[in-house]
Amino acid sequence: MPPFAANYPEFDVTVADVENRSVILVVEDEESYQDALNIGLTVEGFVVVGATNIAQARQLMVSAKPDLVLLDIMLPDVRASTTAASSTIRRARRSSW
Repeated sequence: MPPFAANYPEFDVTVADVENRSVILVVEDEESYQDALNIGLTVEGFVVVGATNIAQARQLMVSAKPDLVLLDIMLPDVRASTTAASSTIRRARRSSW
């Protein structure tokens, strides 16, 4: 069983979903943007997990092992630069894979 299916039942994701579809982690603090991305990506056949801050994103990167991360670089807890956001994701990725 994929680790995040057991640890995050609130995402309503089944084992079959994860085994057959790509997982996308959306890191966005604006609820309306997160909802829009969730709906659009789910309709296209992706499993979408969401985080509203970098701490949640780091946890989900370890447990969900997403195939793609969509990161809002203007989050309050990330310095507003592509370099800082990329560095945060690289550190989380190195420690989780």
